[in-house]
Amino acid sequence: MIASNNERLEPYLTPLIVVLSLIAFSTWIIAPVSNLFLRFNTYGQLLLDKKEKLSSNFVAASLCLFICGLLLYFLLGDERMLTIAVFGFAMMLPLGTMFSPSKNKYGLRMYTIALAVVGFVAIVQTFLIGEIFNSTTVVFVFGFVGFQWVANYMLIKEDNH
Repeated sequence: MIASNNERLEPYLTPLIVVLSLIAFSTWIIAPVSNLFLRFNTYGQLLLDKKEKLSSNFVAASLCLFICGLLLYFLLGDERMLTIAVFGFAMMLPLGTMFSPSKNKYGLRMYTIALAVVGFVAIVQTFLIGEIFNSTTVVFVFGFVGFQWVANYMLIKEDNH
């Protein structure tokens, strides 16, 4: 809004907003990415249990999907490829936390699977109709934001008991 009122600030504000958004997101994915680094270290992987190793494998696949989506976007110039990149980037968080201990043993896993299915459908729908911001994409975004709330609630509830 400030950038639209003062066009001279736009070249400075837009990158600042992007960097701040990435910093905020990185606070959510720091643990899964750290486990990913440990997973591919000879001695670091000894610190991870079976579920953390499995989760880091999923995060690695999600990261690869993100990178592939970006590469395809830059190579082909097709904006639809950004949906693949965003899906890969966003799924790193649920995939990295789905095995976290909570009272509801399968709650985060089921939520992650449902979110992945909705994201996949959103990608397919984007390629079929050519519209990036379709109804399924909106459901995925709300589901992703909701995951933060649900996961935090479940993990805090587990810590208090």
